[in-house]
Amino acid sequence: MNRIYEITSWPKLSWNTNNINQKISTLKYEMGRIQGKIEGLSEDVIQKISHEALIKDISNSALLESENFCLGSVENSLDRYNAQGPSATMDIKEKQIDGYVDAYMNCRFTNDTIITAALLHQWQQNFFPFSRSGFFNIVTGFWRLDGLGLIPTTQGMSPKNKELLKAPKGSTLEAEMSTFLNWYNNADSNDVLIKCALAHLYIQVIQPYEDGNTRIACMLCDRLLINQKNNHPNVFSISEFLMKDKTVYFELLEDMRQGNGDVTDWLNWFFDKISLAFECAEQKIKNLATDITDIVDGDFELNPRQISVLNGMLNGPIRTINANVWSKKTQVTFDTALSDIQDLINKQILQKQGAGKAAKYSLQDTISLKKNITLA
Repeated sequence: MNRIYEITSWPKLSWNTNNINQKISTLKYEMGRIQGKIEGLSEDVIQKISHEALIKDISNSALLESENFCLGSVENSLDRYNAQGPSATMDIKEKQIDGYVDAYMNCRFTNDTIITAALLHQWQQNFFPFSRSGFFNIVTGFWRLDGLGLIPTTQGMSPKNKELLKAPKGSTLEAEMSTFLNWYNNADSNDVLIKCALAHLYIQVIQPYEDGNTRIACMLCDRLLINQKNNHPNVFSISEFLMKDKTVYFELLEDMRQGNGDVTDWLNWFFDKISLAFECAEQKIKNLATDITDIVDGDFELNPRQISVLNGMLNGPIRTINANVWSKKTQVTFDTALSDIQDLINKQILQKQGAGKAAKYSLQDTISLKKNITLA
């Protein structure tokens, strides 16, 4: 049976365009909705959600390779990374985690850097500071050297349980990865969501290293999505949902390796996982953000425009607003904006500062105080 990399069209792949384009439209809508909600949050809340997503991404992408990096250990490693210095008493596990964290952060936050073979080699070497994976000595910092393209699929197992996976021969990897990197670094190649899913698949098919390929695939995927969001903080973890469906993940990858180049099933499944990650992020934002309707007193009603703007003032960095900005945000006339604002003044939710064209409006001190009590 031919492998996908042995078909004549490789590395060109195909998919059901109508089916996939519909999913892409839905995902982009979901991504835009998340970004809209992020823009209404304070910096502290954004950083909290982003930090939690980062820890889960690092932990779960390693767990996909049977490396158990617990969330607390990853958080400690991130603290060391941010302090720009290792601990003097680091054990072997800490050094492994620190190596991965260093590689992951380098991948995520150097968006203007072209991904090169040398950079991938450095990241993979960081994963395995002692050149060992479980019971096995492995080659790090170089493409896989085997001649037959047979590599272990279950790292960390005892030698007698070592399984083998068929992948492109080691002698072809220089050319395979050169083609991949040219495509990956080309900003015009494929929609970014398709590119994200295909980059993950390409790495898992080519298997350029003896170990660490899943982490490389996850990192390159995350990097594309971060660039897509114009450097907004990343608040979702795709690896978390790959890990939750780990068995299907590896079964589907093997189906693709043995396929004819049609990757519709892979794209559909991978996009479903991205959608789940988006849903989880939205829920976290909802849980951490304060809603004006939870803290105002009285039996009066607020219209949707008022709720939207007030929530932005509660959770975002901008605490004052004028009628012109209100009008633009809610897409109503200036007179309607003034009417909304005056209604909130009458209900003792907003207070006026200044007069005439210079008039601005802020939350009443009692509303801001109640928000602080709600979040405490």
